[in-house]
Amino acid sequence: MKINLPALPYAAHALEPYISERTVDAHQRDYLKTYVTKLKDLVQGTKFANADLDTMIIKADGLILYNAAQIWNHTFYFSGINKRKEYKLDGNFIEALRHKFGSLNGFRDAIINKAVTMFGSGWIWLIIDEKGKLELIQEIDAESPLRKGMKPLLAIDLCEHAYYLDYPNRRIDYINSFLKLLDWEIIEKRYNQYNVKKGAKKEYAHAV
Repeated sequence: MKINLPALPYAAHALEPYISERTVDAHQRDYLKTYVTKLKDLVQGTKFANADLDTMIIKADGLILYNAAQIWNHTFYFSGINKRKEYKLDGNFIEALRHKFGSLNGFRDAIINKAVTMFGSGWIWLIIDEKGKLELIQEIDAESPLRKGMKPLLAIDLCEHAYYLDYPNRRIDYINSFLKLLDWEIIEKRYNQYNVKKGAKKEYAHAV
């Protein structure tokens, strides 16, 4: 596999005013680019030289695992947010969210609670567990739910480089802004890749 810097799915300024172009540039072109450069060097001459990121995350250890997971995590993080737009959640996904969190606002409150109780650098993940249920989990540093057989739907980067330029020492303000950028269409499509059911009620996703 050729390891390249993943392109953003939108312009660097597209997340303003919630996440600034300056932050996106630093996050994607500095931090993410560093992981890509390091991984290219690390895999040379190893059994992972032609492997994809998923394989490295599941089978590698040490620095290869760390840098591969950081690339995968960040790419997934950027792809789950976009310009604010109204999208109607439909079918089994909204049913699963309401069953787990009570409502979209309940989902928002659960994320904030995870952010408050997370110490140090890491990630919050919305995943489907091995039983097919929605869960919010915390992962330290570059740990990946892929190594645990989980199916990720949304990643929230809690490392300081994701927000310190816009929200210095204000993680909760960053989370509140991040939640306004959720691309519900993408998140629901990810869910429906794993669970195909019909007949649930519809609810607008602008409540978060």
